[in-house]
Amino acid sequence: MVGANALGMPVILDGLNDQGLSVGLFYFPGYASYTPMTADNAKRALAPYEFGLWALANFATVDEVREAVKDIVLVPTPAPGLGSPQGMVPGVHFFLQDRSGKSIAVEPVDGTLKVHDAPLGVMTNAPTYDWHMTNLTNYINLSPKDVSQETLGSTTLSAFGSGTGMLGLPGDFTPPSRFVRAVMFSQAATPNKTVVGLPHLEPVRHPQGLGGERRRRRADARDHRMDQRERSQESALVFPHLHRSIDSHGRSQRGCRRRQGRALDHRDGRNEAADRQCLSERHEQQQSGELGAAHRRRLDEFHGR
Repeated sequence: MVGANALGMPVILDGLNDQGLSVGLFYFPGYASYTPMTADNAKRALAPYEFGLWALANFATVDEVREAVKDIVLVPTPAPGLGSPQGMVPGVHFFLQDRSGKSIAVEPVDGTLKVHDAPLGVMTNAPTYDWHMTNLTNYINLSPKDVSQETLGSTTLSAFGSGTGMLGLPGDFTPPSRFVRAVMFSQAATPNKTVVGLPHLEPVRHPQGLGGERRRRRADARDHRMDQRERSQESALVFPHLHRSIDSHGRSQRGCRRRQGRALDHRDGRNEAADRQCLSERHEQQQSGELGAAHRRRLDEFHGR
């Protein structure tokens, strides 16, 4: 099997096994309700984030999964590192599809696992899957076929252009609206044996930048941490003989803060001025010692400085 994990845990959130069964984990805020752990159900209990690996390791079809979920429970287990070092319980539900194209949605609601047929093959987030299917009735007029003209009494109205069949398609990025768009775009897509639907994901994904200041701060912090890690790893790979001095430079930054009685949190902007002065002194020492001029120039060019 192959798949994607998260938080460095030995689990598969989204993946595919060699029998053609795929699973996807989706955020399900405000609706996920897990079974309390008891002595009676402990032997058949799974954490929510373990469901994908369990399904891919044991089954080949969605019908097999449908029967098997009757014998397990999902219990409210914190995912370490999610939200805090102690972790939090993720509210999630699941979408599974097998080699035949048959699909189901599995949702922890009211303490039990409910299974819904998913004949249209799409999934987003909250609310429950049956609600999304009922909501499609509000868009029963949508069609991939254009309406070229309409006659009202003695007046004939002609379309301004193509796309009239999709007039009224919701354009926001809430889960219900993305569900409707996913259904319509997937139904209108031209069959293609070599492309697995990826070009059709763009109109239904949640664009970066939407969702408020809190979402942007989280994304910026994540990108900053990833950039710092990648640059450190690149330096270690390309300039292994310099990495020791680079690491000592990082340690000297923390040492500067200890000497000045500052907090060790590198995100605290109040420490920047003191760090800059202290590190400048340290950099001058390193220039005359550990790092040769040629190596410093190569490292600066590598990082685009």
